Amino acid sequence: MMEFRGEIVNLKEAVRLTRSTAAEVPKAYYRAMNRATQRVRTESGREVSRIYHVRAGDVKNTVSIKRGSARSMVSEVRWKGGNIPLFKFRTNPNKPRDPMRPPPKILKAAVKRAGLKPVKGAFIARVGAGGHIGAFKRAGRRRLPIEELYGPAVPIMVGEEHVLNNLGDIAETEVKKRLDHEIKRILEKGGI
Repeated sequence: MMEFRGEIVNLKEAVRLTRSTAAEVPKAYYRAMNRATQRVRTESGREVSRIYHVRAGDVKNTVSIKRGSARSMVSEVRWKGGNIPLFKFRTNPNKPRDPMRPPPKILKAAVKRAGLKPVKGAFIARVGAGGHIGAFKRAGRRRLPIEELYGPAVPIMVGEEHVLNNLGDIAETEVKKRLDHEIKRILEKGGI
């Protein structure tokens, strides 16, 4: 048989420590959530660039994050932005034509990571005083006006079911991992 004895001083100290650590738990949770939102921001660029021919940085730049606090306990990740010019995806040719060479037969483009597909009547050109380069198509039979061609917007790409599921899993595991870390930190700080 084993017998354990505790002193009143130790019991009072334990109660004091658990009260102080209980007050710290909400802080640990919102810190873990905020860290998870940062991770989702990073991973959203990677996940989207696995499926689409777009740079991860272009996806990350469209993210806005609402950080959680002890009062709100809600973190939010939002992707904003309009359609991305087709030229930012993969195109062939990928620069305006040299006037000394014959024009290419057809412009090919790939938005997703599949093969290039022909875009009838499209061409790459440099337009305007600023020298904007893009993929264009004539609006009618005449030489001008021309219209720029666009691919999907970042919120549409992130909204794909596969991407959202992966980001949800990443957020869940990150919150669990960070919450464990934050609680261990609180306990070590309290001397437990």
